[in-house]
Amino acid sequence: YYFDKKDFKNAVEFFEKSYSHEKFMWSARYLGDIYSSGLGVQKDYLTAVSYYTEAAEQGNKYSQMKAGDLYYEGGYNLAQNYYMAYMWYQVYEFNDLEESYTANTVGTVYSNILQLGGWLAKDETPKQRMDLIEGYGIFNTAKLSTDDRKSARNDAKAEIERINNLLGIKK
Repeated sequence: YYFDKKDFKNAVEFFEKSYSHEKFMWSARYLGDIYSSGLGVQKDYLTAVSYYTEAAEQGNKYSQMKAGDLYYEGGYNLAQNYYMAYMWYQVYEFNDLEESYTANTVGTVYSNILQLGGWLAKDETPKQRMDLIEGYGIFNTAKLSTDDRKSARNDAKAEIERINNLLGIKK
């Protein structure tokens, strides 16, 4: 209610209470949005990525993608980390997440990692996003070596297995 009414001070208070009591996934996800956007709080990517990671580890697909975005971008108290960005993008892609863009409740999200202007996140599939990331050389050897990419993919698979175990999903 508070978030929808743009009363972010009360929204933060409500979401933080909810998160502190039960580690509620949606509270973590919205706190990530609030801190990454600076909605009623000082923009803080370190705090945002910690909330997104909590929600991502509970299976929230949007948060998996956003954690990758923040690690790729860096700034606002968060060190840029291409390895973690690539790992979270891989978690996102491996989870077969076609529906997450259309389920985005924040509205249309522009692809801030590519900054290509015309690419609307709702029009990209996870596979297209990864193809663009690879194709534009964002994770080329200057930023992340082939071995690091392979290691990040393996870490992503392990993270997915861990998430599935936490959620009781058998694959």
